Amino acid sequence: MARGYTSIVISNENKKRIEEYLKSKYPEFPPPISTFISKVVIDYIEKDEVMRQYGPYMSFVSNNENTIFIKDAKNDRVVPVRVVIKENGQFDLFCEFDERNDCMHVGFVFALPEFYKILKEKGVKPRSLK
Repeated sequence: MARGYTSIVISNENKKRIEEYLKSKYPEFPPPISTFISKVVIDYIEKDEVMRQYGPYMSFVSNNENTIFIKDAKNDRVVPVRVVIKENGQFDLFCEFDERNDCMHVGFVFALPEFYKILKEKGVKPRSLK
């Protein structure tokens, strides 16, 4: 083992799944598995640090087909945030607690993978960044 590196162990099943993913995402030049795993883990840690800094009192509770429930420890309640699909295929988020679409709860939902799963299930593409 090269100096400054550590080995990790993953199951053969996970290794195969990662290899298939990398080949499909990067068909010409898939990165080494170790590089990919390191990047994913560091990205996760950075996201978690940001979430703890900007939403330390909020956490994901659950979701149904069009609502995400956030635990807001600051207000000691579970806050529903509705995903509203418009006729033109766009979406909006609406916080039932604040009765707004631009509060911290809505901002927190944008960081949750569950939100994007709801959009995907509904056939709605997320907004592009400009």
